[in-house]
Amino acid sequence: LPLRVENAGRQTRLHPRCGTSLIITLALLSLPWFWGLASGLVWFGLSPLWANLALLGLKLASAPALLALSIEVQRLIARDVGRLRVLRTPGFAFQRLTTREPAADQLEVALHALRRALAQ
Repeated sequence: LPLRVENAGRQTRLHPRCGTSLIITLALLSLPWFWGLASGLVWFGLSPLWANLALLGLKLASAPALLALSIEVQRLIARDVGRLRVLRTPGFAFQRLTTREPAADQLEVALHALRRALAQ
């Protein structure tokens, strides 16, 4: 498509690999994981101070792995055209809350910036 405001205006603002979708995916994976960690610490019978310190350490240690897993899950959901498409719904709903359709003047600025970037 030519880089024109009319063509850009027809494109959707929703994207399956948007950062807001990543936040939702990360939250949905983190909640049961961290709940499981906290529940597991109960079995050790630690004092509240040591249990909280252990939980903090486990959360910090597992955060990069959870983020990587969230990115991979998001990538899988973005590629899928079958049954996994339904998993895009929470991310798209969050994007609808946090974004608006751009105005024509905003599209003009974006297209100008894109043309400049492509020229370099």
